[in-house]
Amino acid sequence: GVVIVAVIVCILVLAVLGAVLYFLYKKGKLPCRSSGKQEMERNTSI
Repeated sequence: GVVIVAVIVCILVLAVLGAVLYFLYKKGKLPCRSSGKQEMERNTSI
């Protein structure tokens, strides 16, 4: 019941926070290269 819902919510929150932290860590660590910009343009164009 309530416990299961609470556990699911906690897992979802941790997953979202983990993804955001990983994205920020990867974005902050990698330098802004032309190749990275091209990849972003490819993703947006698709």
